[in-house]
Amino acid sequence: MWSVALLLALHVLYVGITLWQVLPERRAAPFTLSDRFVLYLLTAEDPIFYFHGGVDYFRLNDAIRQYVDGPADGRGGSTISMQLVKVLRGEHDRTLSRKYSQIVSAFLLELAWRKKEILDSYLSVIPFAPGVIGIEAAAQKFFSTTPAGLSDEQALILVLSIFDPGYFNPGLSEMPPDIRRRAIIIRSRAQRFESKLHPR
Repeated sequence: MWSVALLLALHVLYVGITLWQVLPERRAAPFTLSDRFVLYLLTAEDPIFYFHGGVDYFRLNDAIRQYVDGPADGRGGSTISMQLVKVLRGEHDRTLSRKYSQIVSAFLLELAWRKKEILDSYLSVIPFAPGVIGIEAAAQKFFSTTPAGLSDEQALILVLSIFDPGYFNPGLSEMPPDIRRRAIIIRSRAQRFESKLHPR
């Protein structure tokens, strides 16, 4: 029993050390975001972002069931904090051991950074289209505006591109049918989630 506890403690220490090696230089400068963009982003990616400590256990449980039953789809239950850790550490494989490491790292990240810092850093490193990294670059390239100046439609389009920017992004002339369906779902859920998406 003690040996298992020791191994877990050592693993947490190892994860913490590797995470702290990439955190200091990757903290993004703060910027202002469109309220609609934040609403659509959290609705699609992490509905309880402001209320969890790094992990959404309900979505994670669903993802584990998918993993056991067959090929997983979607985000795999990852919160924005977990996704940020994945990008910062350059992780691409989807395994249970990697997911566990991301969970531990997300907990540590939430202890070190405020929610706004996590959100800003996440939006500064994720791709919105091939070669277009970060929300500021995407807003400027595709809509000639700032993240704060995005319209409702522009905000939704950028959020839709996060899921798979190689498949759909604002640079494409037509929105695939499955992306249109996802847009309808996000809009519908956003109306229900809006009152729950604000920070404490």
